Amino acid sequence: MPGALLGIPLGIGLYAAASRAGRVVVPPAWWLAAAILGTLLAMAALASIPALAGTRRPAAEILQAEAA
Repeated sequence: MPGALLGIPLGIGLYAAASRAGRVVVPPAWWLAAAILGTLLAMAALASIPALAGTRRPAAEILQAEAA
């Protein structure tokens, strides 16, 4: 979340500095908020896949496999 909150304004500023046109059109704030929320939801969903897969095996079995 902090990366998104810092990255959006810094990215817009970097684009403005590198743009030859000198004019930057910033999307509406609700678009940026939706992008942040969508990214966080996608990350949570993708992180839950390995977590769910890990719950299918007993913890003792996993720890024994790692120790060997």
